[in-house]
Amino acid sequence: MPPMSNGKKPKARLKWGLIGGSLGIALVSLGGMGCGSQAPPDPQITPAANPEANSLATVDPLSYENITLTQAAPDGRLQWKITATLAQYVPERTTAALTTVSGEFYDSAGDPIRIMASAGKVQVEERQVTLVGSIQGEYPRQGLLLKAQELRWIPDRHQLIASDQVYIRFQDPENAQRQAEVAGSQVVWDTQDHLLTLSQEDQPLRLVSTDPTLSLTADQIQWNLPSETIQAQGAVTLIAETTPPTKQTVTLRGSTLTLTPKQASFTGDTYARGPRGEELWSQVLRWPLGGTVVYASGGVRYQQSGQALNVRGREAVVNWQTQTARISGSTITTQSF
Repeated sequence: MPPMSNGKKPKARLKWGLIGGSLGIALVSLGGMGCGSQAPPDPQITPAANPEANSLATVDPLSYENITLTQAAPDGRLQWKITATLAQYVPERTTAALTTVSGEFYDSAGDPIRIMASAGKVQVEERQVTLVGSIQGEYPRQGLLLKAQELRWIPDRHQLIASDQVYIRFQDPENAQRQAEVAGSQVVWDTQDHLLTLSQEDQPLRLVSTDPTLSLTADQIQWNLPSETIQAQGAVTLIAETTPPTKQTVTLRGSTLTLTPKQASFTGDTYARGPRGEELWSQVLRWPLGGTVVYASGGVRYQQSGQALNVRGREAVVNWQTQTARISGSTITTQSF
């Protein structure tokens, strides 16, 4: 490139294609090229501003400032578009270390997941992006906010994996009062079906929601964003409130839970404790959220607070407000001592 008389850094539009035997990365705009259009015979390594970038700048990288990169699927659909204040490429141009990253990942419908991070890298042959440091992502379509310290975006698998200090908040785009949040050590996000799978090391996950007001703890949580359905497994506990004017606290437990906007369904050694201390054991438990009636089946046992009598049967309908229970199917009444 001939010298420019005004002394400003050159601007360019370049295509980086067919690297590693597959689609490459397109460099769609550059604010300046730290190395010029031709590498010198013995180029120097430009120090990066962060440890992640330095770990990749091993031998004579090319450096670019204010660069925007994109990747497309074989059908031409855009999979991601990110901008970095600095990009450093290893000589084989299979990896680029990035500093101060922002941009968008695109789900299978083309809706954006907006992201920001302190640093990252693009791996061309693996066709994936890795981000590190103070990551924040927003998915406006579902009102989702994601925070983490590490993130991998693998668009060919429709998969986003976030780990280390993961925090997720949902806010209904049409009703700001409906919110839910959960923190964990990892989330795997299927961006095609929009299923979030959350896990936590060494301790249970805890999800808190408003409208309805509830707190959920479990070993693993799967969250289907479009249907607003949650599947929870492993020592699941749900603490919730009945609908005003009663507004009383109830506790439900089980091995698995399916939670929809209208109902909580438990299976596997379930337990429910009403607002006045009534207790109910069964194998299947169903509670319309906010209601005062709970339905149980399979090995039912019921006991009112302060009473020594236990009623057993096959099925039960318990009304917490009136403190009544209807139990059917070979009922047996025993006395506890």
